[in-house]
Amino acid sequence: MIYCIDTSAWLDGWARDYPPDVFPSLWDKLAECVVAGVLKCSEEVYVELEKKDDGLHDWLKARKEVVVPIDEEIQSTVLELLAAYPRLVDTHRNRSQADPFVIATAERLGKDTAVVTGEKPRGKLDTPKIPDVCDVRNLRSITFLDMLRELGWKF
Repeated sequence: MIYCIDTSAWLDGWARDYPPDVFPSLWDKLAECVVAGVLKCSEEVYVELEKKDDGLHDWLKARKEVVVPIDEEIQSTVLELLAAYPRLVDTHRNRSQADPFVIATAERLGKDTAVVTGEKPRGKLDTPKIPDVCDVRNLRSITFLDMLRELGWKF
């Protein structure tokens, strides 16, 4: 299984629920998963996290193998997603810019990939969140905690 992690899920883990000063062993295990190729994120997520000043971007920068570069296949899928779901990106708030890239990256990584996000489904495709689009496209969407449970970790 590969986990393609969204900005919100990284922030859930790093800043909200499992900060590295309290859960250092968790972040050591996550680093091992990055090296093993189990954790991935879109290049756009990496860029979004660069805007935060909380140390998470530095953690990812030290583990650049986590980043999946944008290629033609991902770009093509992003265009398809935005054509089908133009409100997937919230242009009014200048947020969610990476969302279509997360989904496209997960699809590029293959059928054994789950999208990890902190977003909750809206159940509406006119203003969808990542889980809504994942559901339509037959991608699994889970939370950061769900990912930890699937990995079988206990602390």
